[in-house]
Amino acid sequence: MHSCGLLLVVVLAVALRTPGVLRPLLGTFATKNCVYAMIARNWASGHAPWYLPTIDQLVGGRRGWHLTELPVPVYLPAAAWALLGGSLEVWGRAASVAWSAVATGLMYLLMRRQGPVAALSAGAALAASPISIIYGQSFMLESSVAALSILCIWANREWWQGQGRAWLCLLTLAMAVMLLTKPYMLVLMVPLAIEAWRARQDALPRWRARFVTWAMALTLSTLPAVLWYAGVWLIAAPGSPAAAHVYFSLRRSVADHSGGYETLLQGAFYVQAVKNLCGPVLTPLGAALAILGLRGQSWRCYAPWLAACLLLAAALPLKFQAMNYYYVVVLPPLCALVGLGCEHAYHWLRGQSACLRRAGLLAALLAVLLGDLRFAWRPAFVTPEEDRMVVAAASAVRAMSHPGDRVITLHGSTLSLLYYCNREGWAIHAQSPRFENRWSEALAGGARWVVATQPEKLAPLPQVWARLAELRPVYAGDGFCIYAIGMAGSSTSADSSRGGSTIDRMSPSLSITADSS
Repeated sequence: MHSCGLLLVVVLAVALRTPGVLRPLLGTFATKNCVYAMIARNWASGHAPWYLPTIDQLVGGRRGWHLTELPVPVYLPAAAWALLGGSLEVWGRAASVAWSAVATGLMYLLMRRQGPVAALSAGAALAASPISIIYGQSFMLESSVAALSILCIWANREWWQGQGRAWLCLLTLAMAVMLLTKPYMLVLMVPLAIEAWRARQDALPRWRARFVTWAMALTLSTLPAVLWYAGVWLIAAPGSPAAAHVYFSLRRSVADHSGGYETLLQGAFYVQAVKNLCGPVLTPLGAALAILGLRGQSWRCYAPWLAACLLLAAALPLKFQAMNYYYVVVLPPLCALVGLGCEHAYHWLRGQSACLRRAGLLAALLAVLLGDLRFAWRPAFVTPEEDRMVVAAASAVRAMSHPGDRVITLHGSTLSLLYYCNREGWAIHAQSPRFENRWSEALAGGARWVVATQPEKLAPLPQVWARLAELRPVYAGDGFCIYAIGMAGSSTSADSSRGGSTIDRMSPSLSITADSS
């Protein structure tokens, strides 16, 4: 029965995420997706070492470093892409789906001692959570972090229940990868330590020796993260020669959110948190079941895990308020409560009539289906209108430029167009107060092409429109326009000058098929 339940929740997790695997990395948090895709591509292509995550945005004359974490899970699809070919974004999305399936399976295995209903419900809650569906098929790290956190909790529990050292090795490896991937997951030490204290209270044989071994293993697991983060902290330090090439760093992230604690004093933060929990995180049904799971004593063994998640939300309030993908890493203990709540509801329904049981089951299935459609469908599977020209625009740029050419992209505030161009360059936000400085930096850095999406919306911006008026338009597509800087594209212009105006000289039939990236 356990094997069937495990298979069911894993298949459910994969089935709910597979429809989005072939989509381009556009839409919800596209920049985050494309940053990791750039890091993967630059490492696999030999443009950057693994210990310096590098993107295509030029900083200080070279590809910039994104030093907020060492995204170890990103290198797995990058290696598969380098060895087997295909589409990098499909590999990245498929890896995220695989991590989601692993997390769902681990959730089931962790909860099975609470009973088959609790295990099946907790796994299904994680598989069907809208927030987990949205980011569990994106080229992002959150699904892998969620899976690794569940693995740490499970392996730690098995160790303190007297199991062998294989569980401690598994805990050490999972913790090391998780901390390198997301340093804030250090809060997971709280439930791990409390589990050790409970084992002492339960008089586990040879507790002291096991504790020393456990402490040494956890110390070892933190060592790679301590060394790497200390190194990048020094790289991004003011006055460091290497800081000129840092696009974004942990040091800057800490500075940006250092004043976020005032958010905890605002009622709007808690209103937003409740909306998220009752909306895309758990849906109204899941939130109600999680509250029901607080009934009885069983939930207390998950209380330290919940406390660690609350501590994380209190430490990073601005991130939880503005970026709902942070809820993915705190979702597992909430799903454990949902499983316990379903266990209580199941025992209550067993005492009711068969008609009421069927009605309750049908209502639950409809609520889950409607919740998923309401909160997950558009952000997970629909490309927004304003992003639909990105792939075609980037393909046109690749068709008329050389791999070494540098480009300027004007597509909102995202890096997605720059990623699909597969060229190093500058993604400039047209409405940024630093537009003039960024534009001058790009021209001085050797930019040869400019690609602007929805150019008609740039007309009300005088500083942008004046800059574009100085350039030579060479191609107009559906929703985008490409401009040449200096002599870029001049040979093509001379060959086709008899054919019509500058914009029309390149036929829309120009080959713009997507390459393997």
